[in-house]
Amino acid sequence: MWVVEPARIRWFALPPEGELRALVQALRDAAEGMREVVRDSEPARVLFEAVGRPALVALRKQRRAIVVPDGPLYEINFETLVPRDGRPRYWIEDVTLSVAPSLALMASAGSRNRARADSLLLIGDPAVARQEFPRLPAVEREIERISRLFPPATREVVTGTAARPSAYASLRPGRFTLVHFAAHATASAENPLDSAIILAPEGENWKLYARQVIGVPLAARLVTLSACRGAGSRVYAGEGLVGFAWAFLQAGARNVIAGLWDVHDDSTAVLMERLYANLASGQAPADALRNAKLSLLAAGNAWSKPYYWAAFLLYTRGEFF
Repeated sequence: MWVVEPARIRWFALPPEGELRALVQALRDAAEGMREVVRDSEPARVLFEAVGRPALVALRKQRRAIVVPDGPLYEINFETLVPRDGRPRYWIEDVTLSVAPSLALMASAGSRNRARADSLLLIGDPAVARQEFPRLPAVEREIERISRLFPPATREVVTGTAARPSAYASLRPGRFTLVHFAAHATASAENPLDSAIILAPEGENWKLYARQVIGVPLAARLVTLSACRGAGSRVYAGEGLVGFAWAFLQAGARNVIAGLWDVHDDSTAVLMERLYANLASGQAPADALRNAKLSLLAAGNAWSKPYYWAAFLLYTRGEFF
């Protein structure tokens, strides 16, 4: 592991890949199994000692970092690691973490520009395409409450039969600073760019593919995939995670929020409502997502388990604004 600071670069030896893979799988099983990871997952503590502890010296001032994972480490949310010192807690309570799919994407980030006021393109709650993709009951509420945060002149909301795959490009998404999808999604392990968001049918087609997304230029500071299996499904050396997060970043988005595992409809709607309320109040995407997660974590009910909040990661080109 290399820890890159403004003035220096240090490196630390990680455990062998086989050990890391076993720890990662155990942590994923615990999170997806709806366990209270902070109390009953030793792998979360071992992984913190291997990955989090060496970075603490660098993080003491900034309390924020961008993680560029490799191999099996792509498959976990580092926010769910558990420090051994002090009270039982997740690492998200101490730091703000984002993920960069590759160093190449970070190097191409370009200059920062926040001159434009926020505007929203929201596509979701599509007409049902097939029985295996039923309507998501909480999505209607999610769309309504997010839309309310933006004046009518600054938002475009596309739902029902209008939420077709061809609608995305025709709406010229490059005009918007925020793009939000609220729908089912599928991931293809064999051909990651065949991963798709499930939208309303138009003829025999109801999928917006990752390979299509790459060809539509974006200038958004954030694209959010409020969907199952959005982040991607395969790791390639040099280019990192391939799938929708990668596709939207390649198209020009500055940050992308996507999910590592299937998510719960009701809790996701609440998380997304709080995320966009934080964005509307002026918070940067990384902070807005972290604070939305912390609000679920602090509730002290079932939704405080990582299953409900830790699926979503912020993938970045290296910018926190």
